[in-house]
Parts: sequence; C-alpha cells; structure tokens
Amino acid sequence: MAGTLAVTYSETRAVKKINMAWISDGAGAVSGSTKKVSGRVVRVTIVPSIVAVPTENYTMQINDADEIDILMGYGSAGLSATIKRTIVPRINDAVLGQPSYPVVIDGNLSFVVAGAGVLKAGTVSIYIEQ
Repeated sequence: MAGTLAVTYSETRAVKKINMAWISDGAGAVSGSTKKVSGRVVRVTIVPSIVAVPTENYTMQINDADEIDILMGYGSAGLSATIKRTIVPRINDAVLGQPSYPVVIDGNLSFVVAGAGVLKAGTVSIYIEQ
C-alpha cells in the first residue's frame, strides 16, 4: 500500500460517515480501502491539509466494489491544493431523459491519490444514507 490511510467510521445515526485521513508516500501516492459499506452516497467532502499542502492538481479516485468512481470523475480533473471541495455525486441518465439519481454502494471502497507530492496530506469524508 502506498502512503498512509487512516479510516474511521461514525455509524450511530441515519447518515453514516466515513472519514479518511491520508498522507502520501515518496512518490506522492496513497492507496487503501474501507470495510464493506452500503447505502446511497449523499455527499463527499475533500479537504487538503493546511500544513502539508498537496501539490496543485493532484488526483483522487474512490472506487466501489464494481470499480465505479463514486466521485464521478471530479477527482480526476485535478484537485486544488488549497480549496475544500464538496461533491454531491449523482448519476445522470441523459439517454432516457431521466432525472439524476444518487450513487449507490454495497461493498468495500478503494481509495487512490496520485501526484500529491512527498508527505502531503488531506482528509475525505463520505456521507452515506441508508
């Protein structure tokens, strides 16, 4: 596993929260995974460290058990090293003209950061509704 990923869980309410604190390795990378989680992803908050500031335009993916990025590609476009980002992941069905619907997960989530710089850090919080 590249870098360090510490995962904590808050599961005492209707909306569950997974908090992931990460520190990149010498190659600017981090990888790891969560335990099995299930529900609808209602919000993801990405907060870069203000002390160990990541390199501008670092990338992040959080894949579900089917290898679908729950960030819907927002982390692949390059994240800001200084701006907190809140994402409300939604899947759009443009082909059928249907409204968007939330990302549903059931399984382990895998977490990958690349290009963050040496020993840089941040946190990610994922809010899941049952």
